[in-house]
Formats: sequence, C-alpha cells, structure tokens
Amino acid sequence: LPISLDELCNLYSQEYGDFKAKGLIQIYHLTTHQGRIQIEGNDSANGCTVISSLIIKNHFLSSGPGVSDDTIEFVIDSEAPPILKDIRQRLGLQPHAMIIPSDVQKYFIE
Repeated sequence: LPISLDELCNLYSQEYGDFKAKGLIQIYHLTTHQGRIQIEGNDSANGCTVISSLIIKNHFLSSGPGVSDDTIEFVIDSEAPPILKDIRQRLGLQPHAMIIPSDVQKYFIE
C-alpha cells in the first residue's frame, strides 16, 4: 500500500530523533556562515553552488567518515570566495549575484 507524505514525514522525523538520542547524529554549529565576510570580492554571499561543490570535493578527499567543521569553515571563508569572484567576473555579474549550478559545473570542468 502507498504511504502518505505525512506518514513518511512522521517516520523519518522519529528516526532522526532516535539517531540523535543514540548519538549516531550530532549537530554542531559552525562559527561562520555563507556571506559572513562582507569584503567585496572576498565573501561567499549567494555562493551555495560553489560551497557545496567544494564540500563534496573535500568529502571525497577525506580519509575519515566526513568533512571536519574546520574544513567546512575554510571552504566558506577562504576557498569559495575567490572562485565566486572569478565566476562572477567571467559572467559579467554583480559581486553578490546568484550563480546557477550549471555555470559552476562548467567552471570546474574548464
């Protein structure tokens, strides 16, 4: 029988809570966030497509089970901003313009 969306939401919410209670999932708050640094050309505002690609790259290169908080913070504050600036300049976009995923993929392929 098909399961309703409400039932799936309840099931997965309960499973998430169980995993947290067992310590299988841990939630930590980072000391940074996208767009925190407001220096033109050196910020990550509207950079989720670049940030997520770099996090995935770091995950593949990681020898552990995931990506450390320090690595995530480095990606957001240091690694992504110059790439965002370069992509926006190549496309003739404003400093905080949104970038579509296909433009980011094209940039990384080139």
